[in-house]
Amino acid sequence: MTQTELDDLRKEYEDVVAVNDFSLTLADGEFLVLLGPSGCGKSTTLRMTAGLEDSTSGDIVVDGERVNDRAPAERDFAMVFQEVALYPHMTVRKNISSPLRAAGVDSGTIEDRVERTARMLDIEGLLDRKPGELSGGQQQRVAIGRALVREPRAFLLDEPFSKLDQKLRTGLQKELKRLQDQTGVTTMFVTHDQEEAMVLADRIAIMNEGRLQQVDTPETVYRKPANRFVADFIGNPVMNFFDVTADDGTLCLEGVPHPDAPSAVPNGAASMAARPEDADLVPAVDASADRHLTVEVDLVEMRGSTTYLICDFDGREVTFTQSSDIGAEGDRLALDFDFDAVNFFDERGDLIERTSEQNVQSTR
Repeated sequence: MTQTELDDLRKEYEDVVAVNDFSLTLADGEFLVLLGPSGCGKSTTLRMTAGLEDSTSGDIVVDGERVNDRAPAERDFAMVFQEVALYPHMTVRKNISSPLRAAGVDSGTIEDRVERTARMLDIEGLLDRKPGELSGGQQQRVAIGRALVREPRAFLLDEPFSKLDQKLRTGLQKELKRLQDQTGVTTMFVTHDQEEAMVLADRIAIMNEGRLQQVDTPETVYRKPANRFVADFIGNPVMNFFDVTADDGTLCLEGVPHPDAPSAVPNGAASMAARPEDADLVPAVDASADRHLTVEVDLVEMRGSTTYLICDFDGREVTFTQSSDIGAEGDRLALDFDFDAVNFFDERGDLIERTSEQNVQSTR
């Protein structure tokens, strides 16, 4: 069992706070993704966990034991970075086996582990080649194999696929997820790519400016973002935001009353966020002018099997999924919202939770 607890971790570089009071428990066998924009502190958090960076304050606890003062090798975490850093003069076999040889493992065990790891990564036919003879994806598989062959307590990966083309990246994501499911090794994975996070993660930990914003399953962070930052960061296309107020219990959306909305409007609601699929679009002539917001279609954009309508609403861009075949450039359409799916945020930008009875309370 490997459970890792990060308790109020903080990292300062002179007057810059890179990680600010970060607390998180990584469960045994979990695939956790640290996600956020560049410079948010996710790689620094990973490096502190591995022991490659000292924390300014806070604790790192592995299976109940504080490991802050332990060297990286003593923590028994395996790392994979953006740069594969393979030994160019060694064969794939020797690259993969190098940590075992350094640890003095007997040759029979080394051979068995290398062969087993190569089979899992589908690189058995590459064992006698050198890195210069391999593609980028094959080199990354070797780097993963070199980390995995140690049978470490946990697997820490820092944007390992970011320099690969999309097709290769997608293939390796599938391989890594299959491998993690097969081995059950606890994994922390850093990326700035939300789609990669949604594919890989059991849970996603979203960071911004050194602070943890939300930790939850991919589905929850997509459907119930904890704040406006998460709502705006997760999803492609992103959420659409509208100003709201309450008038005698009736939701007023951009000044337009919506009697069909939940009868108990969230107290303190300042904005409403809707995913592109959270509204149907109907011809404006068929809608009530005093009960619907109207938009004008600027662009029809097909992404695979889904078509999006990029619309203008009072001078700002909003995006919705095309309903049936309705919507061509220049059309005026009305928005018919699914009020069970949308989210409301208070003036601070925090999510307002709604109960089944529509009673609400702030998440903070």
